[in-house]
Amino acid sequence: MSYLGFTRSICRHYLSQIEFPKILEIGVDKGQTAIPIIQNLSCTRRQFMYTGVDIRLSKDLLEQLGQFESVTVSWHDDLSDRAVILFEDNSLEWLKNNQEAPIEFDLVLVDGDHNYHTVLNELNLIQNLIKPSTLIVCDDYQGRYSEKDMFYSERDEYKNIELATPRINSEKSGIKNAVNDFVNTSKLDWKVDVFGPGDPCFLYRSEYLKIQANPPPDTLLRDMDIFFEIKKESPPGFRNSFF
Repeated sequence: MSYLGFTRSICRHYLSQIEFPKILEIGVDKGQTAIPIIQNLSCTRRQFMYTGVDIRLSKDLLEQLGQFESVTVSWHDDLSDRAVILFEDNSLEWLKNNQEAPIEFDLVLVDGDHNYHTVLNELNLIQNLIKPSTLIVCDDYQGRYSEKDMFYSERDEYKNIELATPRINSEKSGIKNAVNDFVNTSKLDWKVDVFGPGDPCFLYRSEYLKIQANPPPDTLLRDMDIFFEIKKESPPGFRNSFF
């Protein structure tokens, strides 16, 4: 996922409020977002967990992450204080296989396949891996795949990647339709915000999380500060209360 300029605000104004932040990124690519998040957390937090899922992990990214001091990079569950856990897997399969995992992520970044089928199903599965105050960020809500589908399995550079999801045609197309349908059908009260002309949207529950940004309409993410306030903690036994 690449939100050039977004990671500073989210680390400074959101993850800084969480003692042991846990991040899930779907669609790691070359680490454009992973590296600055991990760097910021390694400088400011005694404990954190970053989990990345991608159908093809970059060797260059693995080499770069291996150079971080006091950060443990692994290919499986890790109990170290500063864990970076990477999975080369299909996002839908990984999410299905981890529905009973004890982890509740504070931040989820969704930037895998850019199509209605994948994003809608990812969001429905993610609901069982979060807290009430969790922030979900979906790329391309306002971008070129807002209302049309893209499957990585159809791109030349991914045609030999068996983990890539084959095209599945739905009645609707695009990430915006997937996000909006998820919000409209979820049993939870989700709010969707966008800031400026950038691609991503922010999904959160306003009862638990407040987001404030007052940029001019044409301000880019890298030029603005977005402020987050965790308003109250998760209620006991929340995780499965809506299933």
